[in-house]
Amino acid sequence: MNPKAHVTRDIADLVPQFLRSREIELESLRAGLATHDEARLVELGQRMRAVGEPYGFPQITALGRQIIEAGANRDFDSIRRLIAQYKAYLGDVEVVHVDVPAPAWQAVALATQDVSPPA
Repeated sequence: MNPKAHVTRDIADLVPQFLRSREIELESLRAGLATHDEARLVELGQRMRAVGEPYGFPQITALGRQIIEAGANRDFDSIRRLIAQYKAYLGDVEVVHVDVPAPAWQAVALATQDVSPPA
């Protein structure tokens, strides 16, 4: 069964570019691994951790966290395995568009606006 990414329809148009960027990121991870550049690997892991969840790809966030830890420990065998998992995930992930209500903060902002007519 393929992993699923639940993407809200308001960002659906951004997903193709997001995934292209992840493919480029994957190549950068491979290059960082080839040169044992742990600083670069940690930086890329931090980027993954930051962007995955907001776009509906929590697995990218989780892999990013693991890459950060492995990079900080110079555990290149683990990074190699994580890169393979990332590649497989990007190849298998199924994007599912979901309709969700407006975020709670937006509803509160609308409710607190003064909509009474001017005096």
